[in-house]
Amino acid sequence: MTPEQRIQLGEIVSEVNLARIFRDLDDLGRRIEAFAAHYAKKLKGVDKGAVPSSLVSLERVLAEYRSNPYRVEALLQAMAFGCTPEMLAMIWMSELGCAIQRLTLDYVRHDHVALDVELRLLDASTLHFHSTEVWDLAVLRLVGLAKSNEAPDMSGFYPMRTGATPRD
Repeated sequence: MTPEQRIQLGEIVSEVNLARIFRDLDDLGRRIEAFAAHYAKKLKGVDKGAVPSSLVSLERVLAEYRSNPYRVEALLQAMAFGCTPEMLAMIWMSELGCAIQRLTLDYVRHDHVALDVELRLLDASTLHFHSTEVWDLAVLRLVGLAKSNEAPDMSGFYPMRTGATPRD
């Protein structure tokens, strides 16, 4: 991470009221790069054009914040909850226009949790995401719930507003 990127990242986490969680910006930079690497791995075998952007990096996340801050804020909130790179990649693809086609949660108290998400990509193909990590259930706090013609619709991921932020 360059000194300029570190400054930008510090400003972003302050603006989105996550500075107390992300005190170690170098660690956050590594987590963003781990997410970016997993994102690239998930796209292997996916047709070009099925997702709007095939490359993710710290630099691109910082640039995205300047044009679409809510996308980066939702991603950072998911990171704050401890979501895995698998779920972060799913959130990011959804933020870029892919749709939640199916979401299945299997939970048995003191036994197991399994979260499966199927995204419909831009070319109408699908990509599956799976997690058995309980912290990944935090994505359910960020998903947009709605009804469309009385049918359920999960319309993407949105940052939570939990009180005043420096932007407010």
